[in-house]
Amino acid sequence: RLNDQQLLWRLQTGHILSPLIPRRPGMRIADLGTGTGHVDPLPLRAIPDAEICGYDISDLSYPPSATLPRNVKLGKLDALSDLPEEYRGAFDVVHLRLWICVIRDNCPDKSGLIELLEPGGYIQWEEIGRDTSLVTSSPMQRLENLYGRQLESERIDPRYVLSLQDSS
Repeated sequence: RLNDQQLLWRLQTGHILSPLIPRRPGMRIADLGTGTGHVDPLPLRAIPDAEICGYDISDLSYPPSATLPRNVKLGKLDALSDLPEEYRGAFDVVHLRLWICVIRDNCPDKSGLIELLEPGGYIQWEEIGRDTSLVTSSPMQRLENLYGRQLESERIDPRYVLSLQDSS
C-alpha cells in the first residue's frame, strides 16, 4: 500500500522532490515516515551523489540493506523525540508526507523537523488538499463528511501546513 501511495503521489504531483528546491551534488535528504523503505529511483538519477536517508519509528518493513542503492540508508528514528546529535543540522532537505495527524498542536517546532535541517535547508511537507467542491458522489460525500468530523474531533486543521512560514 505505501509503495503504491508513493507512486500515486508522484503521478499526481509530477515529482518526488519539489522543483522549487535547488539541487546540488552531494545533497542529503531525510525522508521521515519512510514506511517500507521503498525509494523511488527517479530522484536518485536526478541528483548526482545525493544521499537519501529514510527514517521511521520501526524498521520492520524495510528491505534488506543489500538490496538498496548505494546512496540510500534506512534507519530508526523518532522525529518527535530528542534527536541524537549526529542528526542535528545534517540535512539539506527534510521530506514528510501525510504527517498532519502525527504533529499535534499545529506546531512543527515541537518536533525535530527544524533541528534536522542545516542552515538554509528546506522542509518539503506534503498533505492532501481537501477541495470538497470536487466531491460529487453520495458515497464520497459521506466519506468526506466522516473525514471532516474526525479531523474536527481530533482538533486537526490541515490548512495550517499551508500557513507555515517560508524561511527560504
